[in-house]
Amino acid sequence: LLFFLINIHIRGIILYDEGQIVNHAQRIINGDIPYLDFQFFYTPGAIILLSLIFKIFGSSFIVERIASLFFSLGSSILIYKITNYISKKTLLSLASVTVFALWGPSVINFFWPIMGCIFLGLLNVWFMVKYLETKSDRYLFLAGATASFVLLFKQNFGAAIFISNTIGLFVLPNVKRLQGFIKYSSGYLIPVF
Repeated sequence: LLFFLINIHIRGIILYDEGQIVNHAQRIINGDIPYLDFQFFYTPGAIILLSLIFKIFGSSFIVERIASLFFSLGSSILIYKITNYISKKTLLSLASVTVFALWGPSVINFFWPIMGCIFLGLLNVWFMVKYLETKSDRYLFLAGATASFVLLFKQNFGAAIFISNTIGLFVLPNVKRLQGFIKYSSGYLIPVF
């Protein structure tokens, strides 16, 4: 999987989409403010994160592609863990990872907001699963925080995750409803603010 993802992430360049992300991340480094100094069609999470990555590792397409590779690899690992946790079938989990790798990274092999949403959304699901398994409030807080970061990458996905998790907290059995919602909401609100 790693060799497949590396092979995918080092190929080609898509100037109109990838160029927009890289250019906007560089503009943030140069001191420009999204929506004030330049227009961006999504919430600013992807370009802010990429600008931080550029600040640490330098501004280049290869750095951007390596960051995207980590999203793809992280998503693959989470898909495997979540499907294996639910089904207990390794073959099904491997098939799920294969479908994702062939569909997601092979189509979007750069730092596009949706790939960040997929990774963060899967991380959110994993934290919710761990909360239901352990009843530890820290997982609920982390689920709220990852849902908030999804919102910062793409608003409709962030809203959908917040709504579905909130409904889940109130309908799932053996969940501390109000206390759980407060813990989840605090995790959600801190990154947004």
